[in-house]
Amino acid sequence: MRAGVKIVVALLVLRAAVGAAQTDVTVHVAPGKYKNFHHLEFVLTRANTRAPFGASRYGARQLALVDGQFEVFVHKSHFPIAARPGGEFLILRMPAGADATKTLLFGQVAALLRGERAEVQVVVELDPYYDPLQQRLRENNIFFRTAGGKYIDRVGKLDGV
Repeated sequence: MRAGVKIVVALLVLRAAVGAAQTDVTVHVAPGKYKNFHHLEFVLTRANTRAPFGASRYGARQLALVDGQFEVFVHKSHFPIAARPGGEFLILRMPAGADATKTLLFGQVAALLRGERAEVQVVVELDPYYDPLQQRLRENNIFFRTAGGKYIDRVGKLDGV
């Protein structure tokens, strides 16, 4: 099978796997010092986002901001990038490090989960688990885009961060 046909087939399979998810997604590539970084815009809604639940190795999961770090669960069926099999959700995490940009985003996400907002536009970093050749995640973890300890709410190359 020729490479061009393989790519078209892979895209059709990806579109079918995504199902009801947003399929008109653009994965943005920002060059880094040693590798490229892949990120996309995504809209969190009450339909696709849940507060953390269950247990982790640190105890019961809950929606909480601790040193700038928090996490929410995103339904895989609503996320535009396919992920490895297993589980119903992706874990969308904000890395640690207290900062006003993270606190502001946490407030918006908490308001969404309380039903006080309809949606929250976010930028999601797909690395380190994104495979650009297969256009899928190798793990069920994604991150809010950050640089220099701050949440980055835009796509594209980072200048002056």
